[in-house]
Amino acid sequence: MPLTMQTPAVGNPDSGAVPKQHGLVQFVSNAELDKMDVDAAKAEESQSEPEKLTISTYVDQVWDANKRYKEDSGVEEDMLQSLRQREAKYSGDKLQAIKEQGLSEVFLSLTDVKCRAGESWIHDVMANPSQKCWKLDPTPLPDLPQEIEGAIVQRTMEDWMMQAQQTGVPPEPEVVYEFASRLRNQSEQIIYEIAETRAGRMETKIEDQMVEGKWDEAFDDFVTDLVTSKAGILKGPIVRKTRKLKWVKGVQGVRVPHVVESVHYEYERVSPFDMYPSEGAVNIDDGDLCERVKYTRKSLSAMKGVKGWDVDAINLVLQKYGPSGFRIANVSADQERETLERKSVTASTVKTLIEGIEFWGSIQGQLLIDRGMDKTPDGKEILSLEEYEVCAVKLGDVLVYCGFNEDPLQRRPYSKTGYAKIPGSFWYRGIPELMKDLQDICNAAVRSLCNNMAIASGPIMSIEDITRIAPGQDVTNIMPWMILQFIRKPGDNTDAVKFHNVESHAQELVAVYDKFSMLADDYTGIPAYQYGSDKAAGAGRTMGGLEMLMNSSARGIKRVIGRIDIHVLSTIIQRQYDLNMMFDPDESIKGDCQIRPVGTMGLILKEQVAQRRLAFLEQSGANPVDQVIFPPEYRANVWRALAKDLEMPVDDVVPPDEDIKARQEEAKQAAMAQEAAASAPPAPVGV
Repeated sequence: MPLTMQTPAVGNPDSGAVPKQHGLVQFVSNAELDKMDVDAAKAEESQSEPEKLTISTYVDQVWDANKRYKEDSGVEEDMLQSLRQREAKYSGDKLQAIKEQGLSEVFLSLTDVKCRAGESWIHDVMANPSQKCWKLDPTPLPDLPQEIEGAIVQRTMEDWMMQAQQTGVPPEPEVVYEFASRLRNQSEQIIYEIAETRAGRMETKIEDQMVEGKWDEAFDDFVTDLVTSKAGILKGPIVRKTRKLKWVKGVQGVRVPHVVESVHYEYERVSPFDMYPSEGAVNIDDGDLCERVKYTRKSLSAMKGVKGWDVDAINLVLQKYGPSGFRIANVSADQERETLERKSVTASTVKTLIEGIEFWGSIQGQLLIDRGMDKTPDGKEILSLEEYEVCAVKLGDVLVYCGFNEDPLQRRPYSKTGYAKIPGSFWYRGIPELMKDLQDICNAAVRSLCNNMAIASGPIMSIEDITRIAPGQDVTNIMPWMILQFIRKPGDNTDAVKFHNVESHAQELVAVYDKFSMLADDYTGIPAYQYGSDKAAGAGRTMGGLEMLMNSSARGIKRVIGRIDIHVLSTIIQRQYDLNMMFDPDESIKGDCQIRPVGTMGLILKEQVAQRRLAFLEQSGANPVDQVIFPPEYRANVWRALAKDLEMPVDDVVPPDEDIKARQEEAKQAAMAQEAAASAPPAPVGV
């Protein structure tokens, strides 16, 4: 029996009518009770069945997990704190506490000074306009296309056959072996020269691609992130479609503009706020990686026709979000980040941007098959239980791109490093994080100094008996030459007003600030004298002593630049080199090359190698035996290397070997003439 009171239903009992209610008693028929039980069972069953997993839902799951991990780990709060330090702003809670105590709100941004000095130091080495910070060299044993190697061997063999025909004498085995060795050396030399030429062409090609791909702008922003935040991240090469203006000959040979669309490579900085690695990831290629991306309607439309992008999905996104824009919700750091980055997010700004998630990670083959993908880029069949490295872009609730990671080594198009390494972590520590406590202490000292100076700047007045104040007197402010009137009471001979002086502690507080600001030099590895400050005592006040201090302090920045060389510059150029090798139609640039970063060497050569070469020159001419081993023409090569390191005109400083040998011959002839003159018999005296 149902627990509710029943009454005969009026009309059709299975009509699904709403149960009648009279007063506090609800009347439900048996048929209605049965239908309610069936509906509840269906609802419970639908909740127990998981939603069918697709690539789109999988991207959502990874995004939610990575975002939650980043927020819970405190990484976002650390990055916000670093931005506050550079912008000389207190957190909301701390500022409120300062205001409640009535203290000064001054923030002396020592952090920004150190960060700008670090940026300048890195740019001096890595962004020197007179010299690239990387080179392409052929490998010691370069591989060339087989047709080129075959042509070289064929040519040398023809020379050998011609020589044998001219002499008409069969060569001896020793002669054949010697000729074969010489032939091999000649072939290797020719191959290396060709590889060197190809490496030079590839280097010029990549340099041109980096200029057109906005490398300088991206690298400048990357350096700012590196010194300020938890990491500096560069992305590229990115394939994008763009419009270019070309001038072609028109009627009567007149040049007319012609707009063409082409696909080219670009580089961009990725804000560490927009990068979401998975829990436990250390490197870019670990786990599943999500980047928060932003597109304008124009930039999204430009992706139509690019391989892998779904035109219908792009049109759907433009239809749904084009007029209003789309913004990812529930990102905790957004509001304060926009304030600190001085971005004004208005309704009109939101309408112009469509935000989404760019996913890089491993996806099971069945999800790819369900999407209609059945072959890998190399033509192999996709297996349902295998894992495949893919990239997917989801804007709003629409998946607009899904494709395989076509890099031969499954590398992702990101490179990252940071200022101070945290072993086992994806993130680093920037300069603000390294000196956070010191900045707090310096701020506390400056706030106390301002308050103490304000209180100690004048006397404090006290009035013991306010009834003696004459009517109409304002004693809330003290002004120069003001006259106060008081009523004298009979028998009261005390002073109506007393003045008290507050002791100044300015010197002690300045000493505290100086002490902890100097500790910031050690904590960050950027001493004040590196950016022009005169705070260098002792040996630092001499030219040689200051040079020694600067060379010693450069050890920290060498590590940073070394990581940029290895983890950022080399990896990005390697990816661009591989893309050119695979897709560039110009075969003359293709050869076996290796990347040689020279960022760190820019410091090391000037500080260590030059000194060792000078020491070598001193030792090589220290005694007559060494002078025989190292004749002047050999020593001249060392001098040329030194002059090149000092950016001096080598040919003007060191003469060529022919001139050196001519001078040696002249000196030898002069010495022989002098010796002959000394050994000649004396001329007869008189006649």
